[in-house]
Amino acid sequence: MKITSIKYITGSKYELLIDKKKHIIYDDVLLEFNLYKPCEISQDTYEQIMKENSFYEGYYKAIRFINFKMRSQKEVYQKLVSLDIDKAEINKIIAKLISKGYIDNKKYAKAFILDEVNLTLNGPKKIVMMLKKKGISDSIIAKELESINADEFIANAKKYIDKKLKTYKSGSLERLKLKLKNDLYNLGYPEEYFRDYLSAITINEEANYLKDKEKIVKRLAHKYEGELLEAKVEQKLYALGYRK
Repeated sequence: MKITSIKYITGSKYELLIDKKKHIIYDDVLLEFNLYKPCEISQDTYEQIMKENSFYEGYYKAIRFINFKMRSQKEVYQKLVSLDIDKAEINKIIAKLISKGYIDNKKYAKAFILDEVNLTLNGPKKIVMMLKKKGISDSIIAKELESINADEFIANAKKYIDKKLKTYKSGSLERLKLKLKNDLYNLGYPEEYFRDYLSAITINEEANYLKDKEKIVKRLAHKYEGELLEAKVEQKLYALGYRK
């Protein structure tokens, strides 16, 4: 077989004319096989070139994926699987990416945790769960979380409570506290991170009660009257957490 032309295209790609057929080959492959000028190659060498080029095709796709956003090893693996790359080839690609520092689960976990603490109101338990889904080991997660002061999570829990307090216009204080408690659990906060602050919050419950009662009466008055209306109204108010 004969390579009759080697022409630079863009980035790390070259166009090779092999037996009058065009091939796009990565510069890494050219270097590996010392392909600097037109020459004769064997069928075996040609097949090796194609195999190695296929490897670099997947390798550079992985790098583009990583360059867009930092990724965990599991995320890169899943991406390459979705591109129908052979799994044996994927393992080689992953190994090279790790050796070159493109994949580093420890750095990934550190950056992920800092982003969650600074840009979201997610608590530590939820962050742990999210990192596990991304294939980060328990030991790495635990070590990187140690660098975060618990006060930062406590401050974020308070921010969440304050944010919800501003929009709470209906229902009792008891109902509000229960809802906030459940929300904070779902966000991954241990109760000790918010218990005292949540216990101390107050609202104008009397104003809420009167407003909610007026709305309920208006809604039910066309269906009920007298003692039955009063009973239905009280039932609805009880559901909103009022205990008058």
